[in-house]
Amino acid sequence: MRRSETVERIKEDASKYYKCCFWRYKVLLFEIYHHTYVQAFVGMLIISNFFVECVQRQIDPQAAEFQGTWQAIEDFFAVAFLIELLVNLYGSWCRPFFSQPWNWFDMFVVFVGILMLARTPLPGPLSLVRMLRAFRVFRLFGLTGRR
Repeated sequence: MRRSETVERIKEDASKYYKCCFWRYKVLLFEIYHHTYVQAFVGMLIISNFFVECVQRQIDPQAAEFQGTWQAIEDFFAVAFLIELLVNLYGSWCRPFFSQPWNWFDMFVVFVGILMLARTPLPGPLSLVRMLRAFRVFRLFGLTGRR
């Protein structure tokens, strides 16, 4: 489905069902979130996270020397990606959000980030999922082709 058709369908649904309270800003947030500048900002955030991870692996592979700094940066990105996912979820609720495979991938990666934010011990391979955040930037290339 083309982006313009999705926006029109959401606007139509919003005019019927979401006139008050919590859902009032759904369409506005959908349009803001899917704007080219916002998507470019999200892409830069994803790329920044990837570069920070690369720098950390080069400077302090065991995260022992600058543990507090790396943890603060990791927490920042976890919260930023959680906010980004919540904005996308709110603006695209429900069918448009869950029909996109990239959103499922985002939810998984952000969920693991939340577990890490809560300092929950994770099994070996699951702790490496945060490196998959870098692949989230590929969804932006998919969005640009549908505009």
